Amino acid sequence: MIAVAGALAVGLAVFVVITTHIEPRVLRPAVRRRLDPQHTATQGDATPPHPLELAALLEAVARAMQSGSSASHALIHVADSHAALTPFTEPIVLRCMNGLSLTHAIDEAWSATWSTEVQHAARALALASLNNSHAVVLHGATLIRERVTLLEERTTRSAQAQSSLRILTLSPLIVAALIMLMSANARQFIVTTTTGLACTAIGLGLHVVGRRWMHTLIARAAP
Repeated sequence: MIAVAGALAVGLAVFVVITTHIEPRVLRPAVRRRLDPQHTATQGDATPPHPLELAALLEAVARAMQSGSSASHALIHVADSHAALTPFTEPIVLRCMNGLSLTHAIDEAWSATWSTEVQHAARALALASLNNSHAVVLHGATLIRERVTLLEERTTRSAQAQSSLRILTLSPLIVAALIMLMSANARQFIVTTTTGLACTAIGLGLHVVGRRWMHTLIARAAP
């Protein structure tokens, strides 16, 4: 009985150490690296622009419009300072420089391959051009930043759930192994008796089913 209690205590201690010390130090920095604009930009030319870059562009356009520029001239003025967004801004800027309005330039440059954030930024610029209102552009930037925050929270929680899944599925196996190693009576019951073998088989079966069920739930909720 003392051996069983000791094994349970060891298993609980391992669980507490992992969840309170190891998980925050390993998972959260990894999530931040995944969502960092510089880290995203190194993934290749085909990688869509980071949403925070788009938000910064919209905010720069809004500041230029507050100074008296039109939406098209504001975009032309600030586009060069956002080199990471050149694949998005260059086709629009070139059309504006050729005399098209910003709305028509966006219509012609529109691409089905644009990400959701890029499409949102383009719509915000088009609306700002029609209304000549910097508030529309600022609102678009705010929505993009809020979307990034929600995505970061969702990614963090998904990563934490994956870690918890691994811990919850490994902990019973570790505790069972410790009990068998530290208690001869428990080892004899599990290995040599029909009831022990049946309990082991049922437990392992439920363990596998529960792991797959939890994995399915986490995968559905993942971004």
